[in-house]
Amino acid sequence: MAGNDRPVYHGGTTASATVQEQEFKSIYREYGRPLYGYVLWLTGSRAASDDILQTVFLRVWRGAAVPEEPAQRKAWLYTVCRNACLDHFRAASRGLRFRRQYALETQAPDPDARGDSLLWEMVEKLPETDRTVVHLHVRMGWSYAEVAEVLKTTENNVRVRAFRAFRKLRGAFTEKP
Repeated sequence: MAGNDRPVYHGGTTASATVQEQEFKSIYREYGRPLYGYVLWLTGSRAASDDILQTVFLRVWRGAAVPEEPAQRKAWLYTVCRNACLDHFRAASRGLRFRRQYALETQAPDPDARGDSLLWEMVEKLPETDRTVVHLHVRMGWSYAEVAEVLKTTENNVRVRAFRAFRKLRGAFTEKP
């Protein structure tokens, strides 16, 4: 391997830095913004989202086995982001709860989005996996099969989780005065 060559992240082969750089840029252009939105939604913190996404793409750059097939690549990237977020939560759970509460308390409500914000506040109270299912399916527009692939479960399990989460949300809305 020449001095400026870096290992490519797939198949154990090597290529020049420019080839790897082009592939990396292509992946970042396609997935960077949606992944950032997903991580931001999970963490509620722009700083944490920046750090987590940087860690994920650094892993890609350094040679992680990123699938070449687009659907598998997408699922892999979202799974890596989700796992990185879970690692972040474990490491900083006390500080994160404080920051999230502070952000909610200091954020000025948008009168037009009051119903939407109420819904997503209720979604935040759901268990973590149910929140993820609702976010990926409703906000991101993913199919149940795509969500199942990221969560490493069956499509039927995702459908059941979504049904139960929606039922909880419906119940919470009907209980409100």
